[in-house]
Amino acid sequence: MPTQITSTFADFFVKSPPILWLVCGIVLCFFVLQLTGPILGRGNTDTKRSAISVFSITCIAAYLAIAIYYAQSIVLLDHTDPTFIITSALWGRGQPIYHALDSANRYSLPYGPLPYMIDYEFQKILGPTIRVAKSAPVAAAISSLAILLLVIKRNASWTTSLLSCACAAITLAFFADSSYWVRADPFLIFFVCVGLAATRLRSASASAILCGIAMGCAADVKVHGVLPFLPLLALILRDRGWKPAVATIPIAVIVALLPFLIFPASIPMRFYMQWLGVVAGHRLFDITLPTLLDWTLMLALPCLIAAASFAMADANPFKRWCASYKFVLATLAAGFILTIIPASKEGAGPHHFMPFVPIFAYLFSRLITDHPRPVRISRFIEILSGGYLIAAILIASANQAKIVRFILRHQQSAQDAIAEIRTAPARFPGQTIAVGYSDQANYIQTYYRVIPVLEGNPCLIDATAIMDMEEANMHLPPATLESIRAGDTRVWLIPTGGDPFTLINFYPLHPILFPPEFRQIFLQHYRKEPLGKVFDAWVYQP
Repeated sequence: MPTQITSTFADFFVKSPPILWLVCGIVLCFFVLQLTGPILGRGNTDTKRSAISVFSITCIAAYLAIAIYYAQSIVLLDHTDPTFIITSALWGRGQPIYHALDSANRYSLPYGPLPYMIDYEFQKILGPTIRVAKSAPVAAAISSLAILLLVIKRNASWTTSLLSCACAAITLAFFADSSYWVRADPFLIFFVCVGLAATRLRSASASAILCGIAMGCAADVKVHGVLPFLPLLALILRDRGWKPAVATIPIAVIVALLPFLIFPASIPMRFYMQWLGVVAGHRLFDITLPTLLDWTLMLALPCLIAAASFAMADANPFKRWCASYKFVLATLAAGFILTIIPASKEGAGPHHFMPFVPIFAYLFSRLITDHPRPVRISRFIEILSGGYLIAAILIASANQAKIVRFILRHQQSAQDAIAEIRTAPARFPGQTIAVGYSDQANYIQTYYRVIPVLEGNPCLIDATAIMDMEEANMHLPPATLESIRAGDTRVWLIPTGGDPFTLINFYPLHPILFPPEFRQIFLQHYRKEPLGKVFDAWVYQP
């Protein structure tokens, strides 16, 4: 019963609009202050600084603890996670990250090549396991906050630096596991933090070189990964002049092209561009104006509160501050607005705005640091700050609690699935083995399709990639059907309790993932043999 209540509570917060909880937080804070009187004005300065630092460290530690807990678990949270790990492993064996559009293999996704390359390096050094593959993005998430803290600390106190990073950690926690999952996003946030660090270097040339490298790497994470670098270029322009800012761009272009030039066979530029064309064909879903304003407000609100406090304390210094940062603010707004396009693609979402979080955190620190002293905190600012903290902590906690609950609930089933998959090589020695699909109810068991690939087997089809292809009206080519007919994969492990390859597409307009012809050929050439409780083995019959 307590677990059910906790689950309902978390789901309620996760599914409700952020603006609703902001309003509730402000109302609650208002009534609390009516009863208690001003809080921020009480106590001496050292006490308040200590309290803020303790609160900030607690928030950062909680976020990092959950990310590390995710990394050490074998549970995969999303159906794209195994696709990412599989592609990384295949690239390490010389297979292309982007196969041809008419290839029999169907596993490519339109991410840039760099996340796969980084993840494979972790697998090569530490071993090809799920935990190792998950450690790469978690390491990127931890490094991002560390870099952000060091960057802000150069021009701010420890209290301000910790508070700014705590705001970043809480904001990233809004997006559940998206800031540390096995995907491209944690790496993009990391390179934005590196780019931000580059803007603070004393040498103009070093600033241009490092920011260019970071921007080129970001472009190789996601093709639109350059958008968060627009305000970073504006920062270089503001502090260094136009020459270093312009010099950053060709450096970024060269860095972005390097993987394609160094590995032309396994990272073919032509096929990558074709796959970008595929995702460009995805429909835009209805990302409503209220939804967009919700997330924009929650990401930017700490900055807006600090700006309001600054302006109310002394309008003239605030106007000078805004004039000094006008190009930074304009390019931040432009990059944010342009990100709406990829965020609005079917299958995407608001987590595409996460790379802007470090920039908001940096500007928040500058607003506090440049704030005129002494400052009297107004009742309005106190209510708004308290309301934001209440709403932000509730939303972040609910999203992270959902992740922890999912891992705890599926830990045993993941262990059972992996253990059963690992019995197959002994049962079918010398045979190529892959995990296939049954119906929607058993789909989560197929997340562990990574195991045969990590142990050296090929990958013919991946449901996540096929869903993306079907959304762009790219159906399975004849070569894939011929591979099934020829038995290139000798043994398919299909989850029990459902018919083979009856999985439904997540995209609503394309409900049938595997066409009748595919299923007909499969049933003609494969026969079921019981394997265990989780999977049946379907063995090729020539």
